[in-house]
Amino acid sequence: MPNGKFFGATGTAIQDKDRSTFKLFGDPDDPDFVMSRYTPEQSIADGFTKPVIVEGRAVGFNLDKEALDEAFDELATAEGLDEEEKVFLSGKASHIETILSNPERVAAVCRDIVDHFLTYVAPLGQKAQVAAYNQRLVIAYTKAIEAELERREAVMPEGGCARSAW
Repeated sequence: MPNGKFFGATGTAIQDKDRSTFKLFGDPDDPDFVMSRYTPEQSIADGFTKPVIVEGRAVGFNLDKEALDEAFDELATAEGLDEEEKVFLSGKASHIETILSNPERVAAVCRDIVDHFLTYVAPLGQKAQVAAYNQRLVIAYTKAIEAELERREAVMPEGGCARSAW
């Protein structure tokens, strides 16, 4: 077939020493052999994608390192931990999940999320999505956000905004 074209579709590109989906199907004039470029900006302009605004939030939650170190030393002494056990326990306690999952921090983060959403997002008829470190933290955030919304609903004046509107 002298006028035939080689066409292929793949879900996962193959790239190893003997095979390359990009070299086989890509544009030979492109140094990266890109098959096609469709940027998020093009998709937004075409109306297929909604713009996403990512906003990091700083929550006023600080660990008192001095008090933590003192409490850790007291616990280590009371439990008779040797140096190896102290290092192991210290590593576990300082793991990022332990810090992020602190109930006081979770409550502070979720209060901020609800405040920000009700003040800036909901009035514009927009939606929000919250990302978290892992599934356990997603569950903790969900429960804390629901509790914060229920708390606010309980103190809302007569005729205030119903929770279903949130």
